[in-house]
Amino acid sequence: MFYFTDNSGVYWIATSGSSKSRNLHRLLGEIRLLELDLGIMLQVVHVPGLVLITQGTDGLSRGVWMTPFHPHLDNSRLTQAIFAPVTFHSSLVRDHCPLFIDSVHSWTYRCWKQPWMASLCFNQTTIWCPPPEVASQLLAFLLNSWVERPHTTGALLFVPRVMEASWRHLSRYVHELNVIYPHTMPLRFPPVLPIPIVLLYIEPHTCSLPTPRRLDPPSRAAPVWHANQAAYMRGLSREFSQE
Repeated sequence: MFYFTDNSGVYWIATSGSSKSRNLHRLLGEIRLLELDLGIMLQVVHVPGLVLITQGTDGLSRGVWMTPFHPHLDNSRLTQAIFAPVTFHSSLVRDHCPLFIDSVHSWTYRCWKQPWMASLCFNQTTIWCPPPEVASQLLAFLLNSWVERPHTTGALLFVPRVMEASWRHLSRYVHELNVIYPHTMPLRFPPVLPIPIVLLYIEPHTCSLPTPRRLDPPSRAAPVWHANQAAYMRGLSREFSQE
């Protein structure tokens, strides 16, 4: 059972299964028991408020009844659009990844439906546009490939910001470069729903030596000041310390 909400707090609490609030934690326990009784699994999905407006639930909550004359999307088509991957075009990289273009001279697009083979990812930077529910598995595969040849292998992913708890903070080597908002940024192939698109980047590793000194540098106070402080600690007069 999918539960769509534009409240990110509800999404993260339901995904983690716990809350510091006693009442919310008790409510989560009751929901888990209902799942066992009904034989279902509740999957909370965070979507932007614009999606709920398009679907019509937002209007219902404000007393606006839906009629056949309202231009709403079919629920099955709407659910399919929420989990749909980003349609790839080279303009995605050229227009929305300027820093990536400056650092990477060549890249190759790989379709997520094709077989995942590490040999096809080695010694190059690959571009991927997976569905949100596949993003975590694809990231795990790319990280396993990256550790084999980290100095020459990289990857860039365009992922709709849905079910982000499954792939966010998966590894500290996965960097979030940018977020594309389809309702404000022009796209060659815009999605059906204005769900933000997150750019995840696995950068080729650059070797660097550790910092030689980990201690703080010494202060640059005058030597007389240090002598006065030492004299004060010993109980001597300042005039004596200056002699």
